[in-house]
Formats: sequence, structure tokens, C-alpha cells
Amino acid sequence: MITQSDFEYAKAHPEAREEFVRRIDIGDREDLIADVSYRPHIGRLKKALAGGNNGPLMSTSKTHCGQSRIFVYDNAFDNYEYIQHADDFLSCLLDHERYHARQFERDENRPLQAMRMLHWELVKRVARPRNWNCDEMAALTSTINRCNVAVKASIEIPAYEHQLRRGTYVDRISEKFRSRMEESLLKYTKFEQILKCNAGLDLRDAINDPASFYTTVHKNIIAIDREIILSL
Repeated sequence: MITQSDFEYAKAHPEAREEFVRRIDIGDREDLIADVSYRPHIGRLKKALAGGNNGPLMSTSKTHCGQSRIFVYDNAFDNYEYIQHADDFLSCLLDHERYHARQFERDENRPLQAMRMLHWELVKRVARPRNWNCDEMAALTSTINRCNVAVKASIEIPAYEHQLRRGTYVDRISEKFRSRMEESLLKYTKFEQILKCNAGLDLRDAINDPASFYTTVHKNIIAIDREIILSL
């Protein structure tokens, strides 16, 4: 049983965080989740790449054996803007990341395969023997970025909706944490609406048919980018 005092101690003492994470009962089958581990060094790298405190709190990935691994980063303890209470932490881990593990069980490696396919579409286009001007390269770069966001949104929207509507900790999280999670969900749902209105695309199309999705996004990238800028 993880208490608020346990969480406060782990926040104040980084050397205690690995043991804190190890003690959490993930409550799932061993064939679904291989382990949950604290990875501070990876977290610091991701935070540096993201800038400021915008690095991830946790992440879930699928192993080659088919199980999922959940990584907890130092931002989950140090980012006071997001997680202030033990229930916020547990909501993020058990209601959100564990949901990702179940998504990956159903979809196997399709999101990762879609990402690879989308990058391959970019490589094929750039490798063609022609002189690209700045506008064309900008359009290609923006296209792959928007496609990657679409794949991520197709995974994150259901996870946030589960966490905020049906999660075990939905009635126990702090209002500040709830507000932050609602903001993240809204960001993805706005993007979803922009794709529908400007390209007639559904987010799942990015996973079901990445090549066609890429082509359609590229054809409509100016309109999509304009709407995204206006929505900021």
C-alpha cells in the first residue's frame, strides 16, 4: 500500500525512488506487463530534449516477447506542475500507462510499425533525384510530424479518456492534476478534429493504412498547419 508520506519521501530522496516504484502492485498478469522500473537517466535525457519540465512522466513500450514495460522518470517526482499527490502518481501509472499496455496487447506492434512506415514514406520522397526547395522540404517535414502526432493521438486519447472517466483513481486525483490531464486530452482531440475537417481523416487511419494517410496529409498539409497555428 503506497501512502502520501511514502510518495513525499520518494520526492525528497531520489535514492528511494527505485524502491518506491518497485513496491507498487501493478495488479496485472505477468504475461501482460514484464516490469515497472525507475529510469532517471532516460528521463533526464527526454526532459532535456523536450525543454524545461516538459519531459514525460512515464512511458510504456512493448518488448520483443510481447510483454509491455513501464518506465517511470524523475519528472514524475520532480514536476510539481503535474503530480503533487500519491493518487496523481498512481493514476498516471495504473490508470494511464497500464491502459497503454492493454492497448499494445490488442494492437500488438501496429503503432510502432505505423511510425516506421511513415518515416519510410518520407525517406522515399526525399531520396528521389530532384532538387527540393525550402517550401517543399518544410511541407515534407511538417507532414511526417503531423502523421507521428496522429499515431500518438490514436493511442493517447483512449488512455486519457479511461484515466479521466473510468480510472480507479478518477475520484481521488487532485484538481490541478485533473486539469493538466484534461488539457492534454483536449490538445489531442483538437488535432483529431483538424484532421477530420481539413483532410477527412480518422486517427486510426494512420495505423491501419500509414502510406495512404501520409499521402492525404501531405496533400492537405498547408490547410492542416494553418488550422493548428490558429488553434494555439
